[in-house]
Amino acid sequence: MIQTIKTYNLFHSIWDKLIFGFAVPVVIILFHALVSLELAEMTITFTVVYTMYSEVMRDYFIFNGIYSRDSHHLILRSSYNGKKLFLRGIMSEHMRSLIHLFAVVMICTVITSILNKPDLYYIPVNVIITLTAYALYTISINIVRYFDNFTLYPFIATPFIILAILCAIALTFTGIKLGTPLLILFIVLAVVLSILVTALSYLHAKRCYENSFYDKGN
Repeated sequence: MIQTIKTYNLFHSIWDKLIFGFAVPVVIILFHALVSLELAEMTITFTVVYTMYSEVMRDYFIFNGIYSRDSHHLILRSSYNGKKLFLRGIMSEHMRSLIHLFAVVMICTVITSILNKPDLYYIPVNVIITLTAYALYTISINIVRYFDNFTLYPFIATPFIILAILCAIALTFTGIKLGTPLLILFIVLAVVLSILVTALSYLHAKRCYENSFYDKGN
């Protein structure tokens, strides 16, 4: 765990952690508190959108182009532990993004419950929304990391964020409450999807690192 934290700090500057890890979540949560006074549970949809976009922008400043063969992280290729550091850095970022998304959404869920009549139904629903948003965000990140163009990041990520929005709307805005068996089924599916996407991301990162040693023509 200590090595993971050290590797994480290797990729993230103090400004990145202060701005995107602290300031942005605080702004999102405060905005959520204000909007919750009127829109209740639907605000989770906005919260997920803002959080996903901020995470995408954050990723640009840290990992942009890291999966391309022209990556600016070339120094890792000349290190004996380069591959281990590369994969640990990538996976620690996935863990951080999941924890970050869960923390923001759950804090906002508590705020919504305090400001409005609490409904325990939305706790498992928000878990499903969060896991689905994480899976979609992770898929988009695996694509955008091939590019170092700032404009392409939100452009490519937007379709995945729209899918997360549709998922959130389907579960909250329709007003149709799912029965316990369906809720459990959707939670299991969301967990399986998150695990599968994370595992594939690891294999993808490993493959990209290994391919970075070959000439473009090969």
